[in-house]
Amino acid sequence: MNAGTFTPVEANVILHTLLSAGGESTTSLLGNAVRMLAEHSDLQHHLRSHPELITTFVEEAVRLESPFRYLMRFRTPRHHDRWCRDSRRRDRPPALGAANRDETEFTRPDVVDLERPIPKRHVAFGRGIHHCVGAPLARMEARCVLTVLVEHTSSITLDRDRQPRWVNSLMARRHECLPMRMAAR
Repeated sequence: MNAGTFTPVEANVILHTLLSAGGESTTSLLGNAVRMLAEHSDLQHHLRSHPELITTFVEEAVRLESPFRYLMRFRTPRHHDRWCRDSRRRDRPPALGAANRDETEFTRPDVVDLERPIPKRHVAFGRGIHHCVGAPLARMEARCVLTVLVEHTSSITLDRDRQPRWVNSLMARRHECLPMRMAAR
């Protein structure tokens, strides 16, 4: 084989990765973002009045409720980032929920802040060479769906008769069931 040419197996692996990238990320991100909207009517109203902030909301939603609990990647002492500087944590997968709510990195880390100075500073999609290949697709799909959702509804609420349920998973942070009520505009 020539340098730069993929074998059939390599090509299949890359194709499979690219085709599946964004699927789980998008599903989790959308469910988590819609639940955030349902729990905060003031946020819905603000985004309906300022749809240009939906892109920032997507970043805040993925930061606060990362689609994955941690990344199955280990860092060597040479390749750790600012959340893994403590030598006792270098051999453990980064806990995204904790990293994305680090008070030394984020002012008011537990709230949606649509004016956060650097909205993409989170590590919900990984970092560096371990960045999720599906992240751009998940962001774009979430932005499109959420834009249509806030444009075409006057109210999004959780169904009071049925409780949301999380998927029982060590890896994913997504809903198994998210009963909603939406009123059209």
